[in-house]
Amino acid sequence: MTRSAHAFVGAHATFSPGSTATSHQPETSNQKPATSVSVRVLGLGNVLHQDDAVGPYVVARLIAQYDVPPEVEVVDLGTPGLDMVPYVSDVAHLIVIDTVHATGEPGELRLYDRDGILAVAPQPRLGPHDPSLKSALLTAEFAGNAPADVLLVGVIPGGVKNAVGLTPGVQRAVSAALAQVVVALAKGGHAPVPKAAPTQPDLWWERAAANHRDAEAQRTHREINS
Repeated sequence: MTRSAHAFVGAHATFSPGSTATSHQPETSNQKPATSVSVRVLGLGNVLHQDDAVGPYVVARLIAQYDVPPEVEVVDLGTPGLDMVPYVSDVAHLIVIDTVHATGEPGELRLYDRDGILAVAPQPRLGPHDPSLKSALLTAEFAGNAPADVLLVGVIPGGVKNAVGLTPGVQRAVSAALAQVVVALAKGGHAPVPKAAPTQPDLWWERAAANHRDAEAQRTHREINS
């Protein structure tokens, strides 16, 4: 089943240690972040818009290849809109993976710490109606529950058209972005452990797109032969 871009508001998937990671298309955007964690890793992006999906791709790889400590929450947040604020609040450390508007070649990484985000205000969200990471952090600051340590792993996109799948340059950047996340977690004392038997990333949006293409092909075949 495929859904419009507007249907992907809210968290795509959440992984907590001790449970099986499941990717899903949420019915609502009311999912709440866990409250017993001190570190949060957020993958942002619309999986229907090419390279804007780099955050979910990196998070899917992290979940498939590593076990994270119990104090770390890994979330495929999708395009959260106003729901981003709770996810940047009440943790000591925040890591975000997303596209960024920056000068450079598609797939190049740009790393921003908390001060860099608040000072230069990179705009990782592509839709003008979505609040930026900076806006969410400032809201959390005002409430007194912003993280002290923030890292934005930004990837320069090559294309953000209405299509499923990363462009070649950004596809190659997924491993580098994942490595930055793993290093950041380890430096903070929350090192993920490589799984003894890593699994394939659960890229449910690619399966949904493939199923849709197959269904359309079958429908066209029936129409031609009817």
